Amino acid sequence: MPTRVVAVWEAIVSSYWFVPSLMALGAILLSFVTSTIDQQYSDAWADAQWFSVNTADGARALLSTIAGAMITVAGVTFSITIAALAYVTSQLGPHLLRNFMRDVSNQITLGTFISTYIYCLLILRTVEGEGGGYFVPHLGIVFAIGLTLASVSVLIYFFHHVPKSIQASQVIAQIGGELQRRIKNIDKRNDNVLETDEKEFADNLERNLKVFSHGSGYVNFIDTDQLVKLASINDLLLKIECHPGDFVHSQKTLATGRGEATEAILNKIADAFTLGRERTHTQDILFNVQQLVQIAARALSPGVNDPFTANDCLDWLSAGLVLLGYQPTSSKIMHAHDNSPRVIGQSIGFERMAAAIFDPLRPYVCQDKNAALHMLNVLEDLNKTFANTECRQILLEHAIKLKDAVEENGKIDFNGHLEETFQNIVNNMNAENAHRGN
Repeated sequence: MPTRVVAVWEAIVSSYWFVPSLMALGAILLSFVTSTIDQQYSDAWADAQWFSVNTADGARALLSTIAGAMITVAGVTFSITIAALAYVTSQLGPHLLRNFMRDVSNQITLGTFISTYIYCLLILRTVEGEGGGYFVPHLGIVFAIGLTLASVSVLIYFFHHVPKSIQASQVIAQIGGELQRRIKNIDKRNDNVLETDEKEFADNLERNLKVFSHGSGYVNFIDTDQLVKLASINDLLLKIECHPGDFVHSQKTLATGRGEATEAILNKIADAFTLGRERTHTQDILFNVQQLVQIAARALSPGVNDPFTANDCLDWLSAGLVLLGYQPTSSKIMHAHDNSPRVIGQSIGFERMAAAIFDPLRPYVCQDKNAALHMLNVLEDLNKTFANTECRQILLEHAIKLKDAVEENGKIDFNGHLEETFQNIVNNMNAENAHRGN
């Protein structure tokens, strides 16, 4: 799928109006269908007392009451949603706003109330009194009552869903689960991706062309299929020089390559990189990492002082790091249909993700005893998990950096025992690495 189409779709599903608009359109169509059926069979249904409303005035009163109540409840629901978004933004971070805008439950709730309101208005216009003829849309009123009952059920669910959805533990678990799903699907995004050692292409990396960005913003999508196609047609070997989520400015190098290409071809290559005003999670795995890091950093701020929330974030981040640690970390060499290498992509390696987790959190963690011990225990546990020497060495370096930061900061009172615990953990990690190395 072209990146611009993906970008537009991402913007649509992340908006708060898409699902309610579809539901409102469905209500309009339903009103025309029920009105048409009523006009054909109203005489037969009028004999069924359980099915009909006897007078036009009664029908108008019922529909007006439902419509007025639904638009009022829709306003209250929207106000509650805005209040919840304000709370999430202030307590957990502004980058989580998109997660709640994408919440289908909230969109369906608002859409249900608006759809019921629109439906009742459209059915109300078909009611005719004695003066200009007589017509009561019996089937339309039955559907209006059904929509009202559905709206009440949705309202009850909404009151249960909103408090649950803004709980820190629920938000953290949701982001952590999404991070794991995206890591598992890393190699499923492109069927023509073959993991190959980049050193095999060292001779081909003497690049004589550069592709520059035409604007400024965050890299949201990279259309690798389009890049492979362009490289194959023009006999190029391209190397992507940025990751999804990186901020690029005008004239920033997006890709380099070997071969000859006209200005028009270079512009087409640049168009394969879709930029946006903010980071998105579609291709940017580290965006989920940043969200959890932001929650943990805010939890450890003096104004909040909640190390247990920060510890939850570390637990979910470590789970994602374990999954990534068992993924291949070599560069992605994307081949054309003739199996010729055409595009060298960028992969999220273990070292980069570990740095994205521990480096930003270290200044906050080193000031809190509980968080510092928990991070060190997480590092020790991860160190025991991996058999890969490189991964264990990276974790040991982060453990030593944390210990040094705690000692340098001096805000934590070691009381002897804590200092010994820190040193023992670091020594155990070092000894474990040495033992496995032998």
